[in-house]
Amino acid sequence: SLTVLVAFVVFPMYWMVKTSLTPLESVFEFPPRFFSSDWTAEAYARLFDNPVLLGFLENSLIVSTLSAVGSLIVSAFAAYAFSKFRFRGRGLMMVALLAGQMIPEVLLLVSLYLMFDVLGLLETYTALILSFATFTLPLVGSWLSALSARSFAGALIAALVTQATVQLAQLAVLSRLRFYTGNLSE
Repeated sequence: SLTVLVAFVVFPMYWMVKTSLTPLESVFEFPPRFFSSDWTAEAYARLFDNPVLLGFLENSLIVSTLSAVGSLIVSAFAAYAFSKFRFRGRGLMMVALLAGQMIPEVLLLVSLYLMFDVLGLLETYTALILSFATFTLPLVGSWLSALSARSFAGALIAALVTQATVQLAQLAVLSRLRFYTGNLSE
């Protein structure tokens, strides 16, 4: 049964790679060949010679990276607050964030479009990044990150805060020395 599951998962990936390395005239042969001997990287050469596709790839890379990093940064702060601080309405806020995930994302599109139009952000990276973060932030920030932040030991967090405080103090002392002596490198 595990073999069937592995085959079920691996076969589509194999077929995708095999098709991408098969010459264009052989892709639509019937019956299909599961193993071919005439491999070629022609499709990949055409892909990297097409500046339009490379532009699409660049856009996707920029938007997905920045929206993921932004969501993770905001989520880290939210997760820390939800997991380490006890405040009134904390549970209700977490349930509200989770309930927000039950609303179909397509219902937010019109309101996001109108908001981005008013702000003059249509057809910009900022609009795409904010819209993707709108869809990913509640789930990541409320539940997944909060659960992992709960597992942090209090001593580890205290050590990190102490280390950051020591580094800030050292920076303050060095900046004072530069002020009094003019420049340390002279």
